[in-house]
Amino acid sequence: MAITRTEIPSLESLRDKIVNDIRRLKIRAGITRPNVALGSESAVKAEAYASAVLELYAKVAALQDATMPDAAEGDDLARLADVLKGLKASVGAGASGNVIAACSGSVTYAVGQQCTTPDGLRYEVVITTLASNGDPVPIRGIDVGKRTDKDAATIVTWSSPPSGSDVTAIVDSGKLTGGKDADNDARLRARLQSAMRHPAASGSWADFAGWAEGASASIEKAFVYPAVQGPGTVHVAVLIPAIEDTYYTREASASLVNTAALAIVAKNPEHADVLTTAGADEDVNVVLTLSLPAHRVDGGPGGGWLNEEATRWPANGTTPTYATRLSAAPVSGTVIRVTTYAAPVAGAYIAIWSTSNKRFEHSRIKSATLVGGAVYELTLYTAIDTSIIASGDYVSPDAENLDDYGKTLAQTFATLGPGEKTSTAALLPRAYRHPLNTDSWNSAFTSKHIGQISILHDEVSHVGVSVPATLPSTPTVTTSVTDPPNVLRIGLLALYPA
Repeated sequence: MAITRTEIPSLESLRDKIVNDIRRLKIRAGITRPNVALGSESAVKAEAYASAVLELYAKVAALQDATMPDAAEGDDLARLADVLKGLKASVGAGASGNVIAACSGSVTYAVGQQCTTPDGLRYEVVITTLASNGDPVPIRGIDVGKRTDKDAATIVTWSSPPSGSDVTAIVDSGKLTGGKDADNDARLRARLQSAMRHPAASGSWADFAGWAEGASASIEKAFVYPAVQGPGTVHVAVLIPAIEDTYYTREASASLVNTAALAIVAKNPEHADVLTTAGADEDVNVVLTLSLPAHRVDGGPGGGWLNEEATRWPANGTTPTYATRLSAAPVSGTVIRVTTYAAPVAGAYIAIWSTSNKRFEHSRIKSATLVGGAVYELTLYTAIDTSIIASGDYVSPDAENLDDYGKTLAQTFATLGPGEKTSTAALLPRAYRHPLNTDSWNSAFTSKHIGQISILHDEVSHVGVSVPATLPSTPTVTTSVTDPPNVLRIGLLALYPA
């Protein structure tokens, strides 16, 4: 018999049930017309009893939730994770990345060598590194949390610099990223449910995934490719969460990969030859058409495109060969050149999707001049950030909630896992990615993801797809099985009126 969660009745329904019971008992006792109307003594007593019973219902439901992995919270969830699977809530993780060595000759930076940032946060060398001046040295935070993320060129000071090394170094262009605060309920619950679905035992693939994920809270998920290089081999790929601050990348830093690799080596069965890598971002270009409320000038309620239909530009999606895009890098913040199939319209509000930073830059066309062929030079009213806009970036007509649509679409990629590392039929029966695509973390970008725009934004009545030409879109199989597996991420993006 199915066990379902106790449903908590309303106070009114409990009171009415008790009132009916009192009325029935009084009639049985010989009172022919008992007074049980609202406000009567019987009704008042019934409501008091109902309040007490309702509290018991609530406690029963809470106890049920406290024992279920999909509903438990706080200390109850932590206890379940510990008792059922020996999982502990992570205390968080420090950011990781590289600092640029400043030294004379070749200097050995030993594993555990410590340095601090100006705000006093501590970091350590991940793996013993022989470096010359200008070489990268991988470090990770000893202190934990988002506060350990640091920008490029941040100065770090060695606590005890090795012979030949300067006292300071600087963070390289890749920044220090991946700092994570202590586990929240959502992450611990996901870890528990994954461990229950895929029990780890005797060096199974789930063991390898668990060892990698337990190495750092910065690792969102680890994926395992058993026997991808033949019997006795195991490949592990670690992915970080796709967030706006890091432009939705899933690529773990070298130091975070090293952290996972060392954790696996410490527990790895001797018979397994293990390769641990990051995932590799593979950008997917997307062009969609949206049905939005008509502009007020066109007789609609507004809340959609910023221009009425007559002055909207670009007016629709794509030709068979291209979307409207920048034909070159911006001339300046207020002058850009675009390749387009329809003449630009002065006064049109436009948005340019930054492929590098995964967000829209907004402006309005002041004037347009034909340069030649299908290329126009646009002068804009307000300057765009030229540091994040590049040749080839797509141009869309602007809409009231266009930023939200872009963010929603970019975030749908955060649920994807990496693709396969081989297409060789002889290897695949053993070498398929685990967990399997059919189980969880599917690697394909599908119409289900595109549909999130209309699901999450009520004003969008329909979403059409121009690019990719076909769905689902799947990651490219790696050239070599030793390469990091590809994981899809939003690339170029344009949104046009349907």
